[in-house]
Amino acid sequence: LAVSRAVGDLHLKRWVPGIPDMREEQSLRRVRAKYLVIASDGLWDVMANDEIPRVVSGAKHTKDGRLDTSEMARILTMEACRRHSMDNITVVVVDLTNPPVQTQATGL
Repeated sequence: LAVSRAVGDLHLKRWVPGIPDMREEQSLRRVRAKYLVIASDGLWDVMANDEIPRVVSGAKHTKDGRLDTSEMARILTMEACRRHSMDNITVVVVDLTNPPVQTQATGL
């Protein structure tokens, strides 16, 4: 964990590059997953995978009828706080029903 926090340290770039390893994961499409929750230990310490759908079921929908991923991330973060998580809480929700977006990672 201490190494992961060193990603932004310029003097450690030789050992801890800031360029992420990215790949498309086909297995997510095979299980027909609609959303991917990427979160820090602050969420996972207080919540199990199978709780996620129930917790975000009250999230608002976008104009096109999909669940709002920003709202889902906010709800999950607030629930982790409500459960007295003692670690940093970071939550990102990715909508897997949208076509892939071309991304490019850069780093020093």
